[in-house]
Amino acid sequence: MSQKKRHVLNVYSQEISLLSSDSEEYMSNLANFVDERMRNYAEGVSRISFGDLCILTSLSIADEFFKSKESVVNLEADKVKLESDLSDALSTIMSLEAKARERDVKIEELEEKLQNMDSSLSTKTEDKEALVKKLNVLSYELQKPLEARNYQDDLKAVYSLAGIKKEDI
Repeated sequence: MSQKKRHVLNVYSQEISLLSSDSEEYMSNLANFVDERMRNYAEGVSRISFGDLCILTSLSIADEFFKSKESVVNLEADKVKLESDLSDALSTIMSLEAKARERDVKIEELEEKLQNMDSSLSTKTEDKEALVKKLNVLSYELQKPLEARNYQDDLKAVYSLAGIKKEDI
C-alpha cells in the first residue's frame, strides 16, 4: 500500500489540507473539478451561502455519480447479454461448421459412388457391346446352316415337282 502524503488543495478560494496516497496531479484534478462546479452554480444565483453552495455541488456530483453507476450496471448487463449472444452465435457457427463438414464428407462419398457407378456403367456398356458382337457372329453362324437347309428343302420341293428323285441326281 502506498504511503499517504499531505496535499494542500484550493477549492472555491478555500484551502484544505488532506492526507492521501493518490498522486499530487490526481488530487489537484479533483480539487479543480469541484472548484469549477462550485463556480458554475454560484454564477447562476445572486446570493447563496457557502454551505448551501457546497451542498448543491455535492448533490450535483452525487447525482452524476449515481447516474454513472447506473450506466455502468446497465453496461455490465448489456455486456453479459452480448457475451451470451456471442456464445450462442459461436455455438451455432460451430454446429453449422460440423454440419458442413458432414455434408462435405457425404458429398465426397456420393461423388466416389457416382464415379464407381460411371465406371461400372462403362464396363457394362463395353460388356454389352461385346455380347452384341458375339450375338451377331453367332446369329450369322446359325443362319448359314439354316439357309443351306432351307435351300436343300427348296431343292427337294423342286425335284419333287419336277418328278426327279434324289437318287437320280
